[in-house]
Amino acid sequence: DAILLAAPFVERMGPRDVWITWADQITVLPATLERLAQVTSGTPPPALALPTVKRRDPYTHFERGADGRLRRFLQRREGDPMPAEGESDMGVFAMTRETYERDLQDYAREVPLGSATGERNFVPFVAWLAQRRPVETFPCTDPMEAIGVNTPEELRQVENWLRARA
Repeated sequence: DAILLAAPFVERMGPRDVWITWADQITVLPATLERLAQVTSGTPPPALALPTVKRRDPYTHFERGADGRLRRFLQRREGDPMPAEGESDMGVFAMTRETYERDLQDYAREVPLGSATGERNFVPFVAWLAQRRPVETFPCTDPMEAIGVNTPEELRQVENWLRARA
C-alpha cells in the first residue's frame, strides 16, 4: 500500500520506469544499479527487474520452475517452509510505469493478505507478475550489499565491510 502512495507523483511526472528501494538498503553498489539500469533499458524492457542474492538460511526465497522462471515467493514470517539455501531479493526493484500503474494495482486488488501476518507485501508481487509478464533477475555484485541495516549487529557488519572496501 505504501508503494502505491506514489501513484499521483508517477502520474504527474510520467517516468518511463519506477524504481523502488527499501530505506534500510544503504549498501547497494553502483555496479549493481548500473546493471539494473542496463537490464531495464532493453527494447522492450522487462515488466520488472531486480538483483537477487543467494544465501544460506534465507528469510525469503524465490522458488523457480524447471524453466528458471520465478514461480513462487516463500516467506519465513508467513510460515512457509524454507530451503537451506535460497535466492532472495535485495530490496531494489525497477518496473515500467505500465507495470506500476496497471499490474501493481491489479495485484493489490486480487491477492489476499498473508495467512500469518495479515499483511500484503510487495515482494510476492514479483513472482505474481512473473506468471503474467517478463521479469528479469540477475545476481547482485556482492552479497553484503543485500544486508538491510535494522540492528546494531547489521550496522557493525556493514561498517566493517565498508572499511574493508575503502
